[in-house]
Amino acid sequence: MLDRIVAKSFNLTMGEDISVGFENGTKTLRIVGFFGPEPSDQTGGMGVGFVSGGPSYWSFIPMNLYAVPGNLTSASAKILAKLEDGADGVAVAGSIRDVDVGVSSVDSFAESLEKSQTNAISRGVLEVQQLGVVFAVLAASVGTALISTVSMRERSREATIMSVRGLSYRQLVVMFLTENLALVTFAVVLGLSVGLISVYGYVSSLNSPASGLVMRHLVFPLDSTLLVVGCVSLIFAATVLPIIVMSRKYVTQLERMVRSR
Repeated sequence: MLDRIVAKSFNLTMGEDISVGFENGTKTLRIVGFFGPEPSDQTGGMGVGFVSGGPSYWSFIPMNLYAVPGNLTSASAKILAKLEDGADGVAVAGSIRDVDVGVSSVDSFAESLEKSQTNAISRGVLEVQQLGVVFAVLAASVGTALISTVSMRERSREATIMSVRGLSYRQLVVMFLTENLALVTFAVVLGLSVGLISVYGYVSSLNSPASGLVMRHLVFPLDSTLLVVGCVSLIFAATVLPIIVMSRKYVTQLERMVRSR
């Protein structure tokens, strides 16, 4: 079984025979399958990595080739294990290490994630980044609220005239909200889209041919999702609340003027 990038580099197809050199001679092996990501224009070159002797790439061969003396003097095999949802990856990795089956090392994603969460440096960097996002959103919310307030103050005469002509408080609020929320919604959608594209591009860059067999995917943890929802809600609240308060203030002042007369 060959990596698809290697197969594309040599124009190899399913069922084709290839010659592989061993120490005790050359053997003919048949291609029975492909694996790995589909090759693109950027990854169309040969191999998925480089060592001192030339290009290096992943492949799978039958187990009986390991048993023939002289075939492979230095070879290693890696086994990928996908656990079921809810399984304890740390416990599974420990159980594999305890079993004497000739496994030299066990790499567990669950253990790596646990170490990264307990590592003070990496955890501190992540917390600083999240704190920076919160402060940026707070600053943006305060700026949005000030802009909405100033805009409503400048349109006080317009709001008064419309109220005199018969616009109710609800109609006045809906009119101002429609005008302001259109711009805020466009800005929020644009910001989320640019952020999503940037993160997706970063994840895609990590899935380079030299990254190995395990592909990285874009996920949305619960805490990050709640943070994004909270930031977006805060920005919309900073737009809506000043309009509601100022509109109510204009209507109340107008009612007082009418009653005094």
